[in-house]
Amino acid sequence: MSQSSNWYNAIAHVDADCFFASCELTRRPDLKGQPVCVLSSQDACVVAKTYDAKAIGITTGMPV
Repeated sequence: MSQSSNWYNAIAHVDADCFFASCELTRRPDLKGQPVCVLSSQDACVVAKTYDAKAIGITTGMPV
C-alpha cells in the first residue's frame, strides 16, 4: 500500500467472541457469572451465549 492510498478502500472483518452476550453483560452487570443467552427475535433460538451458558451445555441455534 502506498502512502497515498486511502483507507476507505479497505474492508475489515471483526469477529468478537460472545459479542452480543458480552454487550448485554455490559448493560446488565448484575448478570455476570450467570449463564446468559441472546435469542433471535423470529424463532427464539440462541444466537449468542456466555461461557457460563456454554459450560452447562447450551449451544448456538438451540431452540428455547
